[in-house]
Amino acid sequence: MHHKGMTPDGTLYNNVAPLRTVQGLATLIEKLQGRHPDLPGMGCLSGWSGFGKTSACIWAVNSYGCIHVEVESTWSAKYLCESILKELGERPTGTVAHMVQRIKELLAMRDVPLLIDEADHLMKKQTIEIIRAIYDGSLVPVILVGEEEMPSKLRAWERVHNRIGGWAQAQPADLEEFFCLAEIYAPDITIENELAEHILAGSRRSLRRISINLADVREVALTKGIFSIGLNDWDDGRLFTGQAPSPRSLPK
Repeated sequence: MHHKGMTPDGTLYNNVAPLRTVQGLATLIEKLQGRHPDLPGMGCLSGWSGFGKTSACIWAVNSYGCIHVEVESTWSAKYLCESILKELGERPTGTVAHMVQRIKELLAMRDVPLLIDEADHLMKKQTIEIIRAIYDGSLVPVILVGEEEMPSKLRAWERVHNRIGGWAQAQPADLEEFFCLAEIYAPDITIENELAEHILAGSRRSLRRISINLADVREVALTKGIFSIGLNDWDDGRLFTGQAPSPRSLPK
């Protein structure tokens, strides 16, 4: 059986909405937006690298008007606040305390969710408390996005953990999602099921690795001048697994 990049209802994949990680984030946002005022409104999306968390955040920005900030390990509390204000369209000025107050006001006024991507970095520098203060002062949904172990790490921050009103987990790719991604990275190429399942397993169901392999599938098909590709057409040495090459001996 051959497949192209179709969703179950037969529509072509033209955005990331069919991905389960996206659906999980959408459900979490809607739950927090529709919560009772007395219930906690922070959330957490966690999962292994490559499972589409950042792509889901970008989708949420376009679909829900979320403010999305991707934290880096070198960021200070001041830089974090400056970055959030810039995403809110405001020029950062003043002390950290002044900026936090302004962020609260702007978020409350706009009533849009705040997504903090790579939030693991905040726990290492204790700046996670700034995010809690922003939530307390605005009461808009604030969602922490991070690695698989982040929910366990949050237990150490009781005042943050107690404000979590919903959890979502990024999902590994399945065969349906493989063909959704194929519509983007290998358009007009029909990929046989056997090859699709082989790449899915070899990529360890990482959306990022699958996308890299799909681009390579397209290159192979174009090089061979074929529009339908199966396992027999594929050199398995090309499979990108994410594993680094083994060290080599020095030439003699």
